[in-house]
Amino acid sequence: MKNILQRTAVLAGAAALAGTVMAAPASAATPASICGSGYYVLDSHAVGAYATVYVLYKSGGDNCAVTLLKKPDGKKHQLGVYLRYQGGTMQKDVDMYSTYAGPVYVHAPSKCIEWSGLSGIDDGTYVSPWEFCD
Repeated sequence: MKNILQRTAVLAGAAALAGTVMAAPASAATPASICGSGYYVLDSHAVGAYATVYVLYKSGGDNCAVTLLKKPDGKKHQLGVYLRYQGGTMQKDVDMYSTYAGPVYVHAPSKCIEWSGLSGIDDGTYVSPWEFCD
């Protein structure tokens, strides 16, 4: 009888612990939290049906881009993000990710930028025009 009571207590403790772990909220990544302090979203665009690419800005001419899955499913998918200023080198991050690609950064005060995203789930792509030239 003592063994049964001990096992019951252990199982009850494990169930309580599992319930606590399961109840903990997942922290969702946002474009601003990925890029860092001071960045805000300038624009976004769908990349196929499953992802969105975002371009962000921080005062002083700092730009950031990230591609996020709309509904992460725990699996890794090919995701990509690209960012460059006119006349500059392309900054990119393309790999297999479960949540997002990036961030990538360019410092481009008073220069036009081009930002792009890729989702290998459905071969979605988006390439912006040259913009934010002020």
